[in-house]
Amino acid sequence: MSDHLPTVTPTDPVELRAEIVRTRAELGDTVEALAGRFDVKARAKDAAAQAVDDVKAKAAELRDQAVDAVAGLGVRMRSGALTVRDAAGDMEVGDTVRRPLPLAVVALAIVGIGVAIYLFGRRRP
Repeated sequence: MSDHLPTVTPTDPVELRAEIVRTRAELGDTVEALAGRFDVKARAKDAAAQAVDDVKAKAAELRDQAVDAVAGLGVRMRSGALTVRDAAGDMEVGDTVRRPLPLAVVALAIVGIGVAIYLFGRRRP
């Protein structure tokens, strides 16, 4: 909306008509702006759409973080598996396994990776 206010009312009919046209246009813009502010339904739809976009962005960010974490876990698991393999290769018949806990942790990690891949790998519509 402009601040166009004539200081003197034009006396020339052409100028007067031009002033009327400008005033109508400004009035139309003002009414449109006010109508937009009071259109609660449209504003609610816009807010809901923004909320959905925000949730989708956060979900994608969390999924990426989970994928990165699972990839890092896979690297550590491979390293641990090589350590276990090397340790098993050094064992002789009759030796007992003294550290069953790391083996259980590896098994639990494998199950965790499977669950994470299942949960984060699914595509949602």
